[in-house]
Amino acid sequence: LIGLKESKQLFDLLKDLNKQLIVVDADDLINDPERVLKKYCELIGEEFKEEMTHWEAKPIKDWAVDGKAAKVLKFMTQ
Repeated sequence: LIGLKESKQLFDLLKDLNKQLIVVDADDLINDPERVLKKYCELIGEEFKEEMTHWEAKPIKDWAVDGKAAKVLKFMTQ
């Protein structure tokens, strides 16, 4: 599971690599998805689409990332 500690470590790693970081607050996304997604799309150079603001709520089968996080970190530091 990636928690706050691991998220902070990843943030610091990417910051140290001078990568552009975009942090989205989940509460902001839930409370005002259109505003947040429009800004996100602007930052990444993608077209905003209204359908981005609606998604089906459903349980996530598996939040565990195990070795996946390590692979992402390895890829990001290459």
